[in-house]
Amino acid sequence: MLAERVSPGAEASERLFTAGLLHDIGKYCLALALGAEYRSVVEVSEAQNTDLHLVEQDRLKTTHAHAGQWIAQKWRLPPGIVSSVGFQFRPESSPQEYRTEVAVVSLGSDLARKAGFGNAGDFGPLQWRGQAVLALSDEVRDEVLDELRGNMGDARRFLNLLSGKDA
Repeated sequence: MLAERVSPGAEASERLFTAGLLHDIGKYCLALALGAEYRSVVEVSEAQNTDLHLVEQDRLKTTHAHAGQWIAQKWRLPPGIVSSVGFQFRPESSPQEYRTEVAVVSLGSDLARKAGFGNAGDFGPLQWRGQAVLALSDEVRDEVLDELRGNMGDARRFLNLLSGKDA
């Protein structure tokens, strides 16, 4: 939804959708590799209501963004996706040619969290990273948020269908 507003076109939307799906891949890699140690990092983030990547950096000396960027490079994913994974917490510092892509993924993650699609282990305050890079007004951001919230029913019905529960 956000991608369609700032980068219209099927190719851009597909690339941004893929980047959005993969942007937190480092969390899963760290969780698989570190098990209980990573679970402890997530628990500290929740208990302190602190951004997960800050606790990761403090405790692990790396972040899921760095781990994910490394994986994305190893998988030879397109540079825009690699940048979206690695610069998700600082889109303003991403390479200029991928900055819009990174900002959409970053802001999209915050919007999904605010809309109630889950937190994926992120417990710190929402910072609307990427909004300034996109020069997006609060009004447009809130319109996208309302649109996302409107899709919650469809998402729940789909997940219930997959889990065998009645919709």
